[in-house]
Amino acid sequence: MIHLDHISVRSDAIGIAFCKSKTDHSGSKRRDPRHIYSNPMEARSCVFLAIAIYLACHPQLSMGKLFPGAAQKDRFGKQLAKLLSHPDTTCGRSEYGTHSIRKGAATFACSGSTGGPSIVSVCLRCGWPLGNVLERYMHYEGAGDQFLARVMAGLPINDASFAILPPHFKMPFDSNVSSAINKVFPSLSRMVPMLKARLFTHDNVLPATGIPPHVGLHKELTRATTEMRSIPNEVIRGVDPLLETKDVTAGNLTQRLLKETLAEVVAPMVQALASSAEVSPAPAAPPRIVNYPIIE
Repeated sequence: MIHLDHISVRSDAIGIAFCKSKTDHSGSKRRDPRHIYSNPMEARSCVFLAIAIYLACHPQLSMGKLFPGAAQKDRFGKQLAKLLSHPDTTCGRSEYGTHSIRKGAATFACSGSTGGPSIVSVCLRCGWPLGNVLERYMHYEGAGDQFLARVMAGLPINDASFAILPPHFKMPFDSNVSSAINKVFPSLSRMVPMLKARLFTHDNVLPATGIPPHVGLHKELTRATTEMRSIPNEVIRGVDPLLETKDVTAGNLTQRLLKETLAEVVAPMVQALASSAEVSPAPAAPPRIVNYPIIE
C-alpha cells in the first residue's frame, strides 16, 4: 500500500518506497525506493503523466494513502478486468490482477534485447527470492534499478532517446512561468534571497540517471550523423559567395553583380517617381464677400 510520504523525487526519476513486499511481509528489510521514469514519446504509458492527472483530479488528498479505500488489490484487479476488451481465450478475466502487472513487466524487461537489465535487478524489483547465497551477496543497487526502470518505461534501449529527460521548465524561467509561480507561491519569491547558499542551490541542468555507457555512443553517433547531413548545405552557402567574388574580380558578369547593378540604377528612378507623384494640396481660396442689395 503506497502512501504519499513514500514518494520522493530523485533527479529525473520518482522514487517509491514499499514498506512490505512479497518476500518481506514484516517490513524488516531495507526500504530502497523503486525508480520510475517518464516516457514523453508515449503519453498513454507515461507514469509521470498518469500520476499528474490523478493528483490534479484529487486535490483533496492529504498525507495518507495515495489511493484511498480498502481492498486496493481486489479493486485494481476488477478494474483491470473491465479494461481488457480482448482477453486470452485460455484464461478468464478473473485470472488477471496485480500479479499480471509484475510478471508482465518482468517479461517485457528481459525480452527484445541482448543488452537488457540483469535478472538480479529484475528479481529484486519484483520482490522475488533469489536463494540464500544470492540474497546474501546480491543486494539492491540504485543504478541497476534505474536502468531497469528506464527499460520498463518503454524507452528504446538501442537509441539515443533512451536518455530522454521528463518535460521540465528550463532555466532561466519564462516570464509567464515566473509570473505564475509568484501568484501561486507568493511567499516563495521573498524567500529566494535567503536560499542562495550552496546547500539550497542546484545545477540548472536536470541530470539524467540510469544511463548505460552504450547510450552515450548512440548520442554521439546521432549528433555526428546530423552534422554530416548538414555539411552539403554549409559548403554550398560558403562556396557561392567565393565564386561570385572571384567572377566579379575577373570582370565577368554574374547574376549577383547584375542584381546589384540594376538595384543601384533603378533605385534613384523609383525614388524620383515617388516624389513627383506626391501632389501638394492646392491653397484654399480666400473667402469672397458678396454684398446683396437691401430692398426696403
